Amino acid sequence: MNDMTQTPSLAAVSPTRDGYLTSALDWQKTLIDACVRAQRSQYQIFAAWEKALATINQEVWDQWACRFGGGVPLDG
Repeated sequence: MNDMTQTPSLAAVSPTRDGYLTSALDWQKTLIDACVRAQRSQYQIFAAWEKALATINQEVWDQWACRFGGGVPLDG
């Protein structure tokens, strides 16, 4: 019989008995989850910082429009 047509033995396809693969995958999942949480936190901080800069930019623009543009800004 050809080796390619034989069914692999049950020992070859069964999970490891000591759970090494499961613990390694759990460790990787935990690490990836921690990285995703850190990245989400960084994004939230960046979004808050960007919102603060947009507010400052709008205030500066309004002051410039009032002083050099001849009056109250159109949007305010």
